[in-house]
Amino acid sequence: MKSLTFPTLVTFFIVVSTLSSCSKFFDGVVQEIEFPEHTPRIVPTLIVNDEAERIIALVSSSASTLDSEGPQVIEDAVLTISNESEILYSMDENNLFDGLYILELDDKLGMLEGPITLRVESPSFDEVSSTSTMPDKPVYTVDFQESADTINNVWGFDILDRYTFNIETTSPSSKHFIIKFYMKYIDLYTEEISDWETMYSYPSFDPRITLNYFINGVMIYEESNSSSATSLNDLAINIQRYSEYFTIVERKVVVEAISDDLFKYYMSLERIASVDFQLFSEPTLSYSNVSGGFGCFGLGSVTETIIE
Repeated sequence: MKSLTFPTLVTFFIVVSTLSSCSKFFDGVVQEIEFPEHTPRIVPTLIVNDEAERIIALVSSSASTLDSEGPQVIEDAVLTISNESEILYSMDENNLFDGLYILELDDKLGMLEGPITLRVESPSFDEVSSTSTMPDKPVYTVDFQESADTINNVWGFDILDRYTFNIETTSPSSKHFIIKFYMKYIDLYTEEISDWETMYSYPSFDPRITLNYFINGVMIYEESNSSSATSLNDLAINIQRYSEYFTIVERKVVVEAISDDLFKYYMSLERIASVDFQLFSEPTLSYSNVSGGFGCFGLGSVTETIIE
């Protein structure tokens, strides 16, 4: 009878250990993790600017990680928007349509002066509130340059139109901005003029310009030199031309000054979207300026420019 050599014994030990480990792997390892108790709170999200013809709010309840149903729309909420002296607008269950509270206005909202407070209450929850200030109307100039540049791609190259902005930052309430781009075009086949359609910008190397897909536009900000009146000058934003498929007949840029809280909220959403692709990243909460810890009340003011 042959005796087992040392290398054979080592091999046998490795095989047995591997099979044993695999067995434990497939059986699974259970480790109890204790989640803290969660008391559901009101989560309001209301974002509006001075040009709005309706006020739209989402009001839901917060939910624990262990709650299989997740957040639910609160259908008996009462919302009030007030300044320091009176209630300006209110909504209740009669304004609820398809999960959203909607208030149609007789005219555009217009500029709201001073601190504006949103309060939301419901019989089953503690009241929450948030106070924000509508920033001054943005003041800027824009220079449009058609076919200003080209960029290579896998199919050849794209022709880029360039919009160069100088935005005033002298107002203490207007430090953060959103810029959106729109066009009307004639369809080459139907010869019909379209409604306003969104145009999307190319990424920029300028640190003051950040693409934000939640707003279909770009965020503009200058933290390091925000006190300078010229800190947001020479903002060059490139837009791809679409003339291969249709002829653009009119262009529009919309510049919106947004409250500081709204800026932080949008930036937090962008950060959350970026970490979704990182397998071992820590959970990230969106920024909130609501007393209950969840939701956002944001205000903005808009200036539009037509470029023919």
